[in-house]
Amino acid sequence: MNIFLFGKSGQIGNDIFKIFSENGDNVIFYSSKKLDISNIDHINEYKNIFKGVDFIINCAAYTAVDKAEDEKDQALQTNHIGVKNLCMLCKELDLPLIHLSTDYVFSGEKEVYSEIDETLPLSVYGISKELAEKEIIFNLKKYFILRVSWVFGKYGNNFVKTILKLSKEKESLNIVADQKGCPTSAKSIAQVIYNITKSNINEKQYGIYHYSNSEIVTWYDFAKKIVDIGNKYMSLKIRNISPISTSEYPCKATRPKNSVLSCKKINDIFQIEQDSWEPYLEEVISNYSIQIIDEK
Repeated sequence: MNIFLFGKSGQIGNDIFKIFSENGDNVIFYSSKKLDISNIDHINEYKNIFKGVDFIINCAAYTAVDKAEDEKDQALQTNHIGVKNLCMLCKELDLPLIHLSTDYVFSGEKEVYSEIDETLPLSVYGISKELAEKEIIFNLKKYFILRVSWVFGKYGNNFVKTILKLSKEKESLNIVADQKGCPTSAKSIAQVIYNITKSNINEKQYGIYHYSNSEIVTWYDFAKKIVDIGNKYMSLKIRNISPISTSEYPCKATRPKNSVLSCKKINDIFQIEQDSWEPYLEEVISNYSIQIIDEK
């Protein structure tokens, strides 16, 4: 199988590259400097390399949620215009697109969100991802939009690594306790995408899907678990984690209070079940501790 991967260097892209290449598939990728999805001239210049590709997987995104409030044009250029350009390419070459989206397209007012629930983003980042979804739905028939939540992994920056870094420097932390969701490992997302591409796909299966790991927590709960596991692998300075409200931790971008995604559809259609995030968390923390030792 031939896969073209945008965003290979990112948190999820690295794990996608790993699982496909380890299973003998040909994964093609270029740096964003050489092939920038927001630059239509780049797309047209390299159009021939997409011939013979079985799937285009897009992990390229502007993900700095708070910075996006000040850098709206940059966020929209990558997350909206870039995807619009990919839609034109996929439509012309009749290629299926797998696109990563987010729980941030929702307002967070419901208990659990399904794929058919109305989107109502609260931030520039969420708006940019919603616009991307609309471009795909309007322009393509062969697509998978995979909405994921609270992503963490071995690569890139994420909440897990931030908590570990702060826990090595500080004795106490205040963590938001009134936002809830399901942490989801990048490795498990890569496995889900791999499984979908290896399925005998028919036209009725294309569309929007949700996936997250199981077990709902608040950021406060998650931080406590990170520290509990972190203490097994490294010396942490942290002694106390206190729960606070969202209003006590002001951010430029408004986050949804509830990011819980229903994953029933992906289980019904592809028999993909949610697994626990805890084993993945332990693996990420173990790897991070080794990385710290290697850097010394």
